[in-house]
Amino acid sequence: MRELERMIARHDRHGTPAAVLFVDLDGLKILNDSFGHMGGDAALVNVAEKLVQGTRANDCVARLGGDEFCVLLDHADEQCALEIAERLVDLIAGEDFMFEGQAMPLSVAVGVTLIEKGDSPVTVLARADKAMYRVKAAA
Repeated sequence: MRELERMIARHDRHGTPAAVLFVDLDGLKILNDSFGHMGGDAALVNVAEKLVQGTRANDCVARLGGDEFCVLLDHADEQCALEIAERLVDLIAGEDFMFEGQAMPLSVAVGVTLIEKGDSPVTVLARADKAMYRVKAAA
């Protein structure tokens, strides 16, 4: 949350473009039921690693809880944020993750929102969450 507050402050003060990605691992309950909780945990770790791998060194990747992650994209306009979101979706779904010799198909839904003047962490995350649910509904 501290990093998000800093990013919002930079945006408000300098007009620095910034975006937030709200990432949801699809079907975590099904993964837990099929592969056990260790399998679900391994899937979460794999997704976290792919999120870090697929973002820039100055981006911030954090797990919000459960099956949700947040990616903070400083100095990113809408086009850049959408390209990164698409790259992350493809990176995660692009190969089967192997757990105990079994392929575990992984996919994510990513909501994208830009930081707006006067935002707070709560308003940004709520908007990003709604964007993610719109992506899920469209799938």
